[in-house]
Amino acid sequence: MNIAVLAATLCGPALPAVAQSADGAQWQQSGYDDENGGRSYTLTYGIPETDAWALNAFCEARAKGPGIPLMLALNFGARNNGDVVEVIFSTGAYQTVFSGTVSIQSDEYAGVEVMIGVEDPFWNALGQGDALLYGLPGEEMRSVPLRGANAPVRSFLDHCQQTFAATDAATPPAPEGPFTYNCDDGSHFYLTFDNSQSTSVATISLGSNSATLVQAPSASGTLYKFGALEMHTKGDEAMIVTPQDTVRCMRQR
Repeated sequence: MNIAVLAATLCGPALPAVAQSADGAQWQQSGYDDENGGRSYTLTYGIPETDAWALNAFCEARAKGPGIPLMLALNFGARNNGDVVEVIFSTGAYQTVFSGTVSIQSDEYAGVEVMIGVEDPFWNALGQGDALLYGLPGEEMRSVPLRGANAPVRSFLDHCQQTFAATDAATPPAPEGPFTYNCDDGSHFYLTFDNSQSTSVATISLGSNSATLVQAPSASGTLYKFGALEMHTKGDEAMIVTPQDTVRCMRQR
């Protein structure tokens, strides 16, 4: 069993909100203290005091955001631990696909894990639909009722944000760079990255001017934004997008 689930069971749940289905399965948000005095939190849909569970999300003490690991009880067939899969989620008008990995943590605890940002629309969708459908493409979808999910989900996210903020406050900045980027239009700039905090940033310096862009969700590569200015990075390539133009730049090696 995953250590977070085991610890939550042994220490006893502190449940701000519980919603139970006809089969006894519940939405639960619980917290427990680790051996170092840190407070961790879980969000679970399953039958209490049994091995029957459908999903588990974790915010462990001292974790850095913004990603929250969500473990799904899905049949992954003959795939091996660490294999990459796609997971489809749907509820009401909401539908999305996340990249996940097969996670075999023990004989009793295995499934598919996805990382979902604390501010991702996925969490709001859990409070708006009747049921969450999820599964691997081409395979049978699993359904989880969402009645009563909103309060446990909100409480869990609040705790996650507090955990990430505390970790950020205790973590000094660790900038990488500056790196020189040469652009197709003949210009160049210097770029510094800082991934030490829950929200990654990139600072562009051009002459005496500079701007700090904040990383935003993106389906391809990495996206940084500052107002109308966008920068898409993938490997050594950076695409600078403004309302007037798009310029391709390459990191100087």
